[in-house]
Amino acid sequence: MGRGVRVGRGRRVRPALTINGFASDAVNDVLGDPGATTWGAALVGPVNEETIKGAGVALLLVLYRDRIRRPMQAFAVGAFAGLGFQVVENLSYAVTFALRDPQSDVVGALIVSFARALFGFQSHWVYSGFFALGLILLRMRSLLFPVPLLLSYLLHFWWNAPSGSEPVLVLLLIALKCGITLALLGGAWTWMLFEHRRWLAAAVRTPEAAALAPPAELATLPTRALRRNGEQFVRHYYGPAFAAVTRQRQKWLLRELTYRVG
Repeated sequence: MGRGVRVGRGRRVRPALTINGFASDAVNDVLGDPGATTWGAALVGPVNEETIKGAGVALLLVLYRDRIRRPMQAFAVGAFAGLGFQVVENLSYAVTFALRDPQSDVVGALIVSFARALFGFQSHWVYSGFFALGLILLRMRSLLFPVPLLLSYLLHFWWNAPSGSEPVLVLLLIALKCGITLALLGGAWTWMLFEHRRWLAAAVRTPEAAALAPPAELATLPTRALRRNGEQFVRHYYGPAFAAVTRQRQKWLLRELTYRVG
């Protein structure tokens, strides 16, 4: 969460913790015990964390709107923001459980770290990626923008929702949650990849692209298979050294097209 902002006589304000505290109090007032204990994390965590992460991602999309224009780019920004949050959260849990373990600080830290790495690998970075995807779709004036935005909250809610007390049931529900999240991620990634290839196929036909390379070379860029075929062609006729140069030039052309065509 960081050190926060110093206010008054040495007090520090931590926005996430402050919002989390207010939200937890509200849930406790409405549900009482044991409802607040059971459902508090599922109701408070998604609203608090996804909104705060989403605000940071939204700021980046505004500041770099001339560079971040496509769904895959926005998803990457959101995913890395969520990954940073996830790493910090995992470290905080490791420290907390290390202090709680009466036998060994190392055992307490390793147990929670292993569990969160094993089952939580598809959590915050996916949620923030979906949030960023919704924001870029909103900027593109797509009517689909509410879908990924809602998914970021709903998937987080479902992950935090109680899974019961039976160990077998808990493991089955965790596996189901991971499977559905990965399936949705796979669908979104497939669509983003299709959109990226569609953009690239149009970008190689622009005047900006024509100023960079001849049409035959540009025609090898839209897909990985075409780029590999172009590299193999050069390797076959001119040797490995020229093939390596071709691969580097393809990377350079892709980067320049992103900058110049957007």
